[in-house]
Amino acid sequence: MQRHFVLKKHRRTKYRCKCGSAPVTAPGPLRLPGGGRYSLDFAIEVADAKWHQHSPLERQVRVMRTEGLEVTSSTLWEQAERLARVLHPAYEALREHVVQSPLVHADETPWRMLRKGSKKHWFWSICRNDAVYYRIDRSRGHGVIVELLKGFDGVLVADGYRAYDTASRVLGTTMDVAIC
Repeated sequence: MQRHFVLKKHRRTKYRCKCGSAPVTAPGPLRLPGGGRYSLDFAIEVADAKWHQHSPLERQVRVMRTEGLEVTSSTLWEQAERLARVLHPAYEALREHVVQSPLVHADETPWRMLRKGSKKHWFWSICRNDAVYYRIDRSRGHGVIVELLKGFDGVLVADGYRAYDTASRVLGTTMDVAIC
């Protein structure tokens, strides 16, 4: 089945009561905050293609052009960024879900940024049996671990990096760090 793009124009009727109360407008389609002409479904499709199917935005632009939609990569990036803002509360709720487990695994690895001259960042992860929370930070210090594990009280499985022990003392919890 080939995908196609459709421009839909929605006419929203205003309803007025003869009693003089304020007019009521029919609800419009679901959109991302900030307006724009693209639907929520379009933003989800762009993000899915980029991060799930590993299709760069420029490639998506070329594919969409062959399918009849003229769009720029900056427009696609804007759609993905707006979607990320909407999903941010779910991202934070995922961290809360992970730290509720009695057993959490944690690790960090270097992450090189693409900008010339930029410093190395760190890609952090904390996980439990059914979820993983990721974060990129400029620091490898225990402060990041403290933020990631705020509210955690259980067994943390990590490598021998001393910052995990320091974080457990700063958190002041009964968290045990199992080094493996």
